[in-house]
Amino acid sequence: MTVSKAQLDAIGRPIIIASHQRSGTHLTIDLLRKHFPDTNPKLKPLESLHHLYIDMDSFAPDHHNPMSVETALRLLSRNPRPIIKTHALPTDSFAGGDFEPVVKTIFERAQILNVVRDGRSVMPSLQLFEQPWNPDAHTSFSEFIRSEYEGLERPKYWERHVRSWQSTDRCFTVRFDRIIKDTEPVLIELGEFLGMTPTMKKPLLPVAMKSHYEGWLRRLIGSTETTTIPGAGKSPKWWDQFTDEDRVYFDDLAGDLLIELGYEPDHAWAQRSEAPSA
Repeated sequence: MTVSKAQLDAIGRPIIIASHQRSGTHLTIDLLRKHFPDTNPKLKPLESLHHLYIDMDSFAPDHHNPMSVETALRLLSRNPRPIIKTHALPTDSFAGGDFEPVVKTIFERAQILNVVRDGRSVMPSLQLFEQPWNPDAHTSFSEFIRSEYEGLERPKYWERHVRSWQSTDRCFTVRFDRIIKDTEPVLIELGEFLGMTPTMKKPLLPVAMKSHYEGWLRRLIGSTETTTIPGAGKSPKWWDQFTDEDRVYFDDLAGDLLIELGYEPDHAWAQRSEAPSA
């Protein structure tokens, strides 16, 4: 289809949430929706929870559930600050053809939140998440983190992903653990970056769904605080998974970034075998 200027003009000022998988994407989406009304569209009864945001990765025709241009334009124009999520690198080609002017407009207008999580915690969570379809996820943890994704070792891809988004224009980096532990100051920082005032509605964090049945009821009434459906279980702590060799391996590939993000003061963690101090 041909996208008109009027359709592009109707797109609000998007907020891109760029994150590596298993890094708090949906918590961030729901935090924004709860405290910044312009980001929160009204769902129609039984409308998909996925329509509370736009998955830019689904613009690609080889996506497992590709989005149409018509749907994307409708979701991008239904509220002033549409939320867009992506796990891709900023250098990836999201789409061509009919989507090209849409993607161009998004990046011209968007502010970017780079949500990061300690890469060591990402790894066991990612292994558990991928087990339903990825044979590599059924190997040992040590083998899994040494498998490749997009041509890079897993820790190196995590490091590449974070650094790539940090170097883009209009990007603000926020740590997943700070969202949980320091929610109020994080909301103030997000409000200053986005130019909006948070509601500070208590409780500050979105209330999680307890069951798939609750998710169905929320869709029925067109109201929910969360876009996260209950998953398969809680992933193990990274320090219970990493061997001494795994620590050195991860540190060699991504240790500098751990220090830059404030997760470690230096590289000494890779030489210890105990859990981190509180």
